[in-house]
Amino acid sequence: MTHADEARLFSRYLVGREAPPEVLRRYVEALARLPLEPQHPADRGLLHFVRRNPWSLPLLDAAVGVARRDSMLRARLLLMLALVEATVEFSDDFLPRRRAWPAVVARVAGSAGIGAVKILAGLLLLPLATRSR
Repeated sequence: MTHADEARLFSRYLVGREAPPEVLRRYVEALARLPLEPQHPADRGLLHFVRRNPWSLPLLDAAVGVARRDSMLRARLLLMLALVEATVEFSDDFLPRRRAWPAVVARVAGSAGIGAVKILAGLLLLPLATRSR
């Protein structure tokens, strides 16, 4: 998988659709300039596992957000997040929306529950993913 493929995977995960070619290009260029190449075998294994198993990305993102905040997966996801957030095509995805108070409470509660399940599942998957080659 190329860095551009990785950028496509990450943008689909973060905003539900593929980023435009310009954003993909900026991601690839940023990886060439920033120290975001995995040095630790666990980071290499984690990135390799996610590339081979895209379904695992939400689970492993949740797990590394709790257990390994300094992982290269997390750093690369934050890079892509910064790029899509600063792109006009995705601005509506990041702007606040007016919602009724009960709807906000229900959404937060639902997100918390789903997040907890993803963290637990990701923590169970993390040892396998970090050993991946």
